[in-house]
Amino acid sequence: MSLARRVMRASMEDIRALTLLLQAQLESQALSVFYMAIDRAAWLITEEESSRHDFISWTDKFLIAGEELNFSSLDLWAARCGLLHTGAAESRDYRKNGANLIYYKVKAERSDQEALDLIAPILDELCVTPDRVRFVDYFWLANRLVEALARFEDWLKTETEVCERAATKADRQISFQALPSK
Repeated sequence: MSLARRVMRASMEDIRALTLLLQAQLESQALSVFYMAIDRAAWLITEEESSRHDFISWTDKFLIAGEELNFSSLDLWAARCGLLHTGAAESRDYRKNGANLIYYKVKAERSDQEALDLIAPILDELCVTPDRVRFVDYFWLANRLVEALARFEDWLKTETEVCERAATKADRQISFQALPSK
């Protein structure tokens, strides 16, 4: 097993879990795994503990990867914080740091306008204007994470020192492997 592949072991488990959760229509749980996977990958290449900055940096470099999207890495960070800490779309980064609210949907289900109409009472209650809302497709996001992790692994192969440090950290990540039978 190559060093980069060793680093990616937990990420591959995250992708498997994300896929199974989406297939089971457990979207909130799948999103939790999505954000956890980014947190874990970002932590691998930090010198110390990872932070908001590391999440945003990893997301910019590997997930957004220079493409023009309807959301930013700060929007994803705010969505992560909202989902993981409260189960809601809004978070401190939305209220104080200018992040947009991310709501999730399946593109084929309804148009953005239909979705806005559906959540209008919530937006009114929060005093959120529609221009601060971004819709992101669950399945697109999952596929984008797979692509981002592939870019991450390719990058690790070119950064020997970072990859070696990441491998040491990856060995500390909890990974469930079947034990050989007695």
